Amino acid sequence: MSQASHHGAIVSSIAVAISCGTALAQAPRIADGEKISYVLYLKQGLVTVKAGTANLAVSEKEKGTFEATLSLKASSVVEMFYHLDVRMATRLTPELKPLRFEKHAEEGSRVYDEESVFSYPPEGGCAVSSRRTFTSGKVDVGDTRRTEQVFDLVSLLFHARRLDVARLAPGARLGVPVISGVKVRDQSLVYKGEEDVETANGSKVMSGVFALLDKDGAETARFAFSKEGSRIPQRLDISLKFGSVSARLCQ
Repeated sequence: MSQASHHGAIVSSIAVAISCGTALAQAPRIADGEKISYVLYLKQGLVTVKAGTANLAVSEKEKGTFEATLSLKASSVVEMFYHLDVRMATRLTPELKPLRFEKHAEEGSRVYDEESVFSYPPEGGCAVSSRRTFTSGKVDVGDTRRTEQVFDLVSLLFHARRLDVARLAPGARLGVPVISGVKVRDQSLVYKGEEDVETANGSKVMSGVFALLDKDGAETARFAFSKEGSRIPQRLDISLKFGSVSARLCQ
């Protein structure tokens, strides 16, 4: 995933460090049959336009696993200027650990498919085998093994959704290795606190906000969840190769 514009000051040195287990909510925030629709906005440079639709869907599979899919698609009007059609799907264990991640991306003239398979050796840790194939025939491959959990973008979204924000102070930071292409990047998930987040109809909803930062402090994604109930994702901002997209909840 490409980097977004720099986010300003990264996080102060007094930011609270948290581990994967200390701030988890009691129950996973995932449900069979969940379908959420968004209006998609595309930002390139200083220009932001209403660009299409986005959808987040969950279905339960065999052995209690789940498949979570995030799709982004430009409208026919925007397609005349910029082609965008992205689908990301992850298979999750009942504990929300990723098993398999697939991505089909059409961004302008750049078209490729990605696949990452996650495994968990008996001695612990997480191993990831990845493959990215371009329409030109070029193929990239990568194999990584880490002692900590590795995420893809969609599984990270659900991991962030189940974090107990009542136990987090603004600035709290969680180190999260994230597969991007065929490489694992060491990134940070930073809790930004509560903010009024604008939805597609212009209304604002008080939400708990997390920013995903690359090693150099560039923001690559931002997740905003409702404070109550099932912590519905209100807004998802994601960097692309060229610009970024913002999926804002339809209400």
